[in-house]
Amino acid sequence: MKERVVIFGAGGSGKKLFERYKNSDSNVEIVAFADNFKTGTLFDLPILSPEDLLSYDYDSIIIASVAAEPIREKLLEIGIPVSRISSSYIEVAAQARDVFLKREADELHRKNLSGAVAEAGVFQGDFAKLINRYFPEKNLYLFDTFTGFDERDIEAEDGYEQDPERGEHFKQTSVDLVMSKMVHPEKVIIKQGYVPETFEGVEEQFCFVNLDMDLYQPTLAALKWFWPRMVDGGGDTDSRLLR
Repeated sequence: MKERVVIFGAGGSGKKLFERYKNSDSNVEIVAFADNFKTGTLFDLPILSPEDLLSYDYDSIIIASVAAEPIREKLLEIGIPVSRISSSYIEVAAQARDVFLKREADELHRKNLSGAVAEAGVFQGDFAKLINRYFPEKNLYLFDTFTGFDERDIEAEDGYEQDPERGEHFKQTSVDLVMSKMVHPEKVIIKQGYVPETFEGVEEQFCFVNLDMDLYQPTLAALKWFWPRMVDGGGDTDSRLLR
């Protein structure tokens, strides 16, 4: 008998995990999705609320969301046994990002590149923490609203009308939360607000930039702004723009 699994996270990561199991011969049957904000169906499967899980028939939950820790805490809080919750999917992805960033930092240090580092689209600061750790000598610029998606960008996205709650979990952040994770907080420069408005007044060049804003409009604006400010040999992780 196959293991009946609920994927927690009805966004991009959850969809990728579903496709992985769908195209494999594993002993897993995905029976539903769960989400803090979305309802309805996905791939003809129900999207459950956390509370719905208390009365639903399943064997385990796999968390597929960048907000893995808050989700895990919520599930435990409402009475889901810890033995039925797995965050290994996200943890493996996080480990891969850590390995990638360390290698990138080692290479840029080997080249002895000048310039600051930056992240646009910070969320709760987990990747920014790694940038701060692996580039301890460099100024780290963090560009984000720190309150979730800006309505101007959401409304410009295709399919917004069909997914009005898109990105709600990105509101679960703050400047204080992000700064509490920094290893070298004295090197961090917070640029809170709307991209590209928050680029105004920044005169630095950059050797490493991570763009993770999830929406087309701010990502395009960031690419246009950062590109001429990248030092020779520097890089941008999301677009892999290496000069």
